[in-house]
Amino acid sequence: MQTATIAVTYVGPPKQGKQYGFIKGADNTTFPVKQDRIREFEPGNTYELAYTEGTNGFKNIIGVKRIVQQAEPRGEYTEITEPTQRRNGATLTPAVTQAKPQAPQNGYYRPTAPKDSERMWTCAILGHIIDRGGVELNEASLIDAVNTLRGVYQKTYGRDD
Repeated sequence: MQTATIAVTYVGPPKQGKQYGFIKGADNTTFPVKQDRIREFEPGNTYELAYTEGTNGFKNIIGVKRIVQQAEPRGEYTEITEPTQRRNGATLTPAVTQAKPQAPQNGYYRPTAPKDSERMWTCAILGHIIDRGGVELNEASLIDAVNTLRGVYQKTYGRDD
């Protein structure tokens, strides 16, 4: 078995009545591809191929793995060179960590905006009250319960927002 990395520039579908199409690489290498596997290839992508080569030079692809380019890291990064010792004796050496932003990005020190936080809390508590049968399911009762819960939130958790 041999391996090759190929940046596909062209995918040739099988001709009428034929079993094999082909792929062409950036370096003009070609590989025959069976008609049932031709859909695995797209021009512009890079692949690692595992193949066998017969005595007549015919290359038979037996494995395909698409190689995905890693995105360039964004933001400021700090390299860590010293290994981290774990309690169980394992040693971990992380390559890169992302620095945490100093200023809040959405204007709040929490990831959830205060208005959304109030709504989430009110819905959660109201759901539990309804499940226990503590509120009748009519408009007036529900409005009263929501307004009561919002008032409780604003007098307790809302002071922190």
